[in-house]
Amino acid sequence: MKNKKIQTVVLLWLVLVTALLAQEDLLQEAYRRLSVRDYPQAIGLFEKYLAVKPGEARIHLELAYVLVKVTEDARALEQFFKYLEMDPG
Repeated sequence: MKNKKIQTVVLLWLVLVTALLAQEDLLQEAYRRLSVRDYPQAIGLFEKYLAVKPGEARIHLELAYVLVKVTEDARALEQFFKYLEMDPG
């Protein structure tokens, strides 16, 4: 019984680590797309990241920046205000 509990904990830990790594990969790809001016792809990747981690203020700011680049000013302002709400300093 004890071994089964340990196996379950290890499995849950592996799932969590895998999910965290996938999120970081998503973010790295968003920055890569941004660096080559593939703004539509960068926007989609930042949005996917924020769907999982909506509390990341810095990413809302990054998304606002990219949205300005593609002249989606209303959406950019929305993301900028979310950033300010989370990090008013």
